[in-house]
Amino acid sequence: MAKKKGSKLKYLVLAVILIAIVAFLILPEHCLQTSTGGNPCITQSGFLCQNPTFNPNTGNISVVMGQNIGTNWTNVYMVFVPVNFTNTTNGVPNVSFTPPNAVYLPRLNSGTVTPNLTFHITAPNTCSYEAGTIWASYTVDGVNQYYQMASMGFHFAKYSYLTYWLLPPSI
Repeated sequence: MAKKKGSKLKYLVLAVILIAIVAFLILPEHCLQTSTGGNPCITQSGFLCQNPTFNPNTGNISVVMGQNIGTNWTNVYMVFVPVNFTNTTNGVPNVSFTPPNAVYLPRLNSGTVTPNLTFHITAPNTCSYEAGTIWASYTVDGVNQYYQMASMGFHFAKYSYLTYWLLPPSI
């Protein structure tokens, strides 16, 4: 009789472990940036947008920006503006160009790049697509100016652990 109890307990433990493993493999847990065939950040001549990444779990965009248009900028505020934002005046988005919404740099000389900048955006964790532009507010010779430095878009896909293991995404 004792032998049957031990045998039933082994089967119960084995069944619980198998259920846990199957649940672990099936649940969608991976949200990874997928390949876009190039840099997800596009700039005009004279600007640099390097190493852009977006974390859909934290809402943080990290990027290195630069400018080489021949003028030195002071009191530089950079902000990320979502693609669906339409409230503008004379083509400039009506957003707060001050922290915490914006990243502040005392100066950005022509021919230089920023350290890695982090912008926080409020976005649903849809794990599909996020896009927008990076705008700069800066001063040259005492005159405040605005410029759209870059456009960017990030594609994402959800993968279950099982799918990720069997068919790893190309990133």
